[in-house]
Amino acid sequence: MKISFDYDGTLSTAKGTEMATKFLAEGNDVYIISARHLKQGMINKAKSLGIPVSRVYATGSNINKIYKIKSLKIDEHYDNNENVIKQLEYTSPKDGKRGCLCDDSTYSNECCKGELINQGIGSLVQQGEHTVTIVDGVKTIVRQNG
Repeated sequence: MKISFDYDGTLSTAKGTEMATKFLAEGNDVYIISARHLKQGMINKAKSLGIPVSRVYATGSNINKIYKIKSLKIDEHYDNNENVIKQLEYTSPKDGKRGCLCDDSTYSNECCKGELINQGIGSLVQQGEHTVTIVDGVKTIVRQNG
């Protein structure tokens, strides 16, 4: 299984380290995926646990962290940020595929721009000055045009 941990407030804690050690001992692939801008501070922890440096990601933002988790097809992610967990847990009823919830400022991020439409579960609709992505009858992404 692919299992990832946020670093600050999650893997950096004694409980997070204990969980990662357990998952590694069970033969799981463990990743560190953080919204930090630089990964240098996380490398020592990765090395001490036996996590390859190639599985350490500093994404620079929570939106990019969510995209990285999805692109790596992580099975489980542990994070102390409730908003990250909520966005990862959003699942469309069609084929159980994950949806994408992003804030307006990052609408052009590949995570949001085409993922739902490519899955055949979303559509873009113009509503006045806004573009709305509709998935399963629910408006999930709104951006102001212009």
